[in-house]
Amino acid sequence: MWTSNFSKDSDSVVFWALNGYGVTPYDLITNSSIVFLGAAIVVLNAIVLDTMIRLKVPAEPTDVMLCSTLQGKGGGGDQRVDQGLVTNLVTGLSMFYYASYNLTNYQIYIECLIRHGLTFGLVVSSVLHLTCLTCDRYIKIIFPFRYEELCKMTTVVILSALLWAMSVAVAIAPTLGWNCYDMRTDGRLYTIIPNEYVPVCSFFGHLHSGFAILLVAIFVISFFIMSLLYLHIFKVANRHARLIDAQSHTDRTTVRKYHHAWKYTKTVLIIMGLYFFCWLPVGIVLMMFVCGNLRHKTVVEQGNILMYATVTAYLNSLINPVVYALKITAVRTRFRRLFYCSPCQFVVTKGIALGLCSSATRTTEMTYQNSYTNNIETTA
Repeated sequence: MWTSNFSKDSDSVVFWALNGYGVTPYDLITNSSIVFLGAAIVVLNAIVLDTMIRLKVPAEPTDVMLCSTLQGKGGGGDQRVDQGLVTNLVTGLSMFYYASYNLTNYQIYIECLIRHGLTFGLVVSSVLHLTCLTCDRYIKIIFPFRYEELCKMTTVVILSALLWAMSVAVAIAPTLGWNCYDMRTDGRLYTIIPNEYVPVCSFFGHLHSGFAILLVAIFVISFFIMSLLYLHIFKVANRHARLIDAQSHTDRTTVRKYHHAWKYTKTVLIIMGLYFFCWLPVGIVLMMFVCGNLRHKTVVEQGNILMYATVTAYLNSLINPVVYALKITAVRTRFRRLFYCSPCQFVVTKGIALGLCSSATRTTEMTYQNSYTNNIETTA
């Protein structure tokens, strides 16, 4: 059945898209905002990723799982940028596709299954990798002398393959049949609305309750595991800090390595906390769907609720580069170099005090290069 909004006031329609969908000024403004947000996500995450790639340093076994690495001089391996950068880039690019879909309104059922499946496949991938990153920090802090033994390359490669296999399985499950196609045809959808009209690409029109339960279970279990691990990490870290302060003769190198590992652990905690905070509204909507609290609403109304809940989820992909810039010197310097418009640069454009500004520019370049070679993690 075609989606139609002919009931709209024709005077408010800018143009008619496919399947009788009238695009209004509100639609244009909303989707223009989506495109702008997607562009910002792509640009910021691409800058961070490019900064990481330019740091040509040897990788540790866990970097296979985390995909990219930012290591301190001497191979400390504690400043890693996880695979979330790649996921954020894909998220930003997908927003261009979503905007074009919203304005054209083509209705292809298989395409909708693939698109929604890939979206949640990426979400599952991020959650699983964040969980493994937390386990990595747990071993690093709790069992520092067994870290290299427990995190061998072979073990990490196998674990990484399993994580991606699970994510791919989740992504393709709706397309392979775990959907509500049969329920759509005989009216047994998860609502109590009689003779309900269900658009072809309505998310809750083809989301099986079992699939929603799986997503909620992965989200809740992962959050529970990470919370327990970080509670233990903080407990042990505080005890270690007191012991180090009490022993004035403690080797300075040992103290530096400990504080370096602890500082990165706090950065990972910030990223994890922001991720779950931003995705919490989506999780709540899915739990309400599973528990039947949305049955009194049509699938279109359910989809609108989910749409508003995903706003914070997309903002997470925009916030992460800011966190990296605050916690990693090289990224922060790169952002300043690209976006900071200093008074000196204005003077250069006017041709005044050229020598002074050239000196300042050289200083900025030297600072930028030093941040690459030294890469000392600081707090903004």
